[in-house]
Amino acid sequence: YLEQFADQNPTDKWWWYYQAMTIASNLYGDKDLAIKMANKLRENSPLDAPLWTKQMLALLLADKGEDCEAVKVIFSIMSEYESADKKISENELNFMKFFIEQKVKELKEKKFDPRKCM
Repeated sequence: YLEQFADQNPTDKWWWYYQAMTIASNLYGDKDLAIKMANKLRENSPLDAPLWTKQMLALLLADKGEDCEAVKVIFSIMSEYESADKKISENELNFMKFFIEQKVKELKEKKFDPRKCM
């Protein structure tokens, strides 16, 4: 229901994707559905929406163990904001840099070459 409602006007109803994502992940434990909703949230939330609306997909992917995809999402967000000439707060930028550094560190510990992610 929440997805169908949001699909009627995704840009204005992005909050409903967040609700659907949260319910899918936390209540039903359906990570795949939560990732699907997080992707819709990322794609449809406007640039003036809170930055976390773009980051949720990366967090869920990382939680599922899809570290390379999670890092790609974070890099994509940084590029998107940079190309739109929209400022990312220092705190948000620090979070994203920390996230990337942690994922790269984890991949290296697994003997995986993080350059394969790019």
